[in-house]
Amino acid sequence: ARYQAPETERIEYLVLDLDGVKKNVAVSEQDLRAYYDQNKASLGTPEERRASHILINAPKDAPAAEREKAKATADELLQQLRKAPASFAEVARKSSQDDASAPNGGDLGFFQQDKGIDPTISKATYALAKVGDISDVVQSDYGYHIVQLTGVKPASVPPYEQVRSKLEDQLRTQQAGKQFADMAEIFTNGVYEQSDSLKSVADRLKLTIQSADKVTRTPAAGATGALANAKF
Repeated sequence: ARYQAPETERIEYLVLDLDGVKKNVAVSEQDLRAYYDQNKASLGTPEERRASHILINAPKDAPAAEREKAKATADELLQQLRKAPASFAEVARKSSQDDASAPNGGDLGFFQQDKGIDPTISKATYALAKVGDISDVVQSDYGYHIVQLTGVKPASVPPYEQVRSKLEDQLRTQQAGKQFADMAEIFTNGVYEQSDSLKSVADRLKLTIQSADKVTRTPAAGATGALANAKF
């Protein structure tokens, strides 16, 4: 046993993988333009709005009389604000029962629609037409709110030229994924039907026949790619 060398093989093999398929995928400029148009929403930054609010506490499980009283208070404040919209921050500091935002004049900062903010406030904010507009009294699980729109950051989409390479990679990956399953079936059937040669399948799928010598039953030290795989 001390003088025996391990069994080795000389082999030819093919590798069909997603990266290889992707290299042979061609996408046209027209396809890229269409893909850009279809995915503008995910490529850019959605509109963000800034709002301030005044809250009069009235939890949803509070007695009806308490909620009615809170609603009346909110209605009175709204009437004041309709007459003097510029006083919103001052009224919020004095009358809002939201301890977090009241000291800042009710400011809630910027937020995207239905993200990071109470849905009631978000809906009221995005229903307002222009900066300075004030909502009607709206009800949430916490009580009654009056909302003022204080700022708008319009949605922005990067120009096509700026994201072209990224889009090309994404589209090539998608198309390669669709082709891969069909190619894998051709690959499997082809090598089974013509088991004495890999050339037919290699030519059909545009694959390169690779070779290796002194392949052992376990991967050799420093082996890479398929040769480093124990199952291979």
